[in-house]
Amino acid sequence: MIRDCGLTIDGQMMRQILKDHKKWKADSDAGNRADLSEANLSEANLSEANLSEANLSEANLSEADLSEANLRKTNLRKTDLRWADLRWADLRWANLRWANLSEANLSEANLSGANLSGANLSEADLSGADLRKTDLSGADLSGADLSGANLSEAKGIIYFGFDLRGYILVCWLKNNEKWFNAGSCRSFNFADALAHWGSSNYENQMRGKQYVTALNFLNKMADNLLSDEKRREWNNDD
Repeated sequence: MIRDCGLTIDGQMMRQILKDHKKWKADSDAGNRADLSEANLSEANLSEANLSEANLSEANLSEADLSEANLRKTNLRKTDLRWADLRWADLRWANLRWANLSEANLSEANLSGANLSGANLSEADLSGADLRKTDLSGADLSGADLSGANLSEAKGIIYFGFDLRGYILVCWLKNNEKWFNAGSCRSFNFADALAHWGSSNYENQMRGKQYVTALNFLNKMADNLLSDEKRREWNNDD
């Protein structure tokens, strides 16, 4: 097993790690699983790299190029991925719990089945991303672009899709507060969301009415969800 705790990985070392990891993927007795936990890979070019099932927990991958990388089932727990390029990356079933993905580009990435609970996705580009069956419990989606994203069966959020053009309203919870995103719009609390989409000055009145109807519906669902969570907390205290 290769572990590079706290080291800055140069190109030659990275190529060897990827080579050994490829051997391990083919035959676990022949190579070494890449363990890059806590490694400094800031600004690294890992485009199209195969790091499936590798350990990258708590690594620094800020501003790294991971476009089209294979990160399936990879451990990215608490990893710094701020400003990283993850377009078209394969992140199916990856562990991204508590990862920092602030302002990362995840456009068209496949995140189906990934664990994103507690992750920081503020200002992230998730347009067109596959988020089916992901766990988004406690994730921060402030200002995230979710236009065209597939959120089918995602946990920790409530969403409402309008039509095939990608108009979608997402309700997410942070510190027992309700927040709402719509496509590439910034995040609103419930009162501000009503004021925004219910305004007589909103550019598309028909869509605004749809959003207001969906807002009221999702708000009630979120209230029920919060009540259920509080009941579970009380039961656990007992």
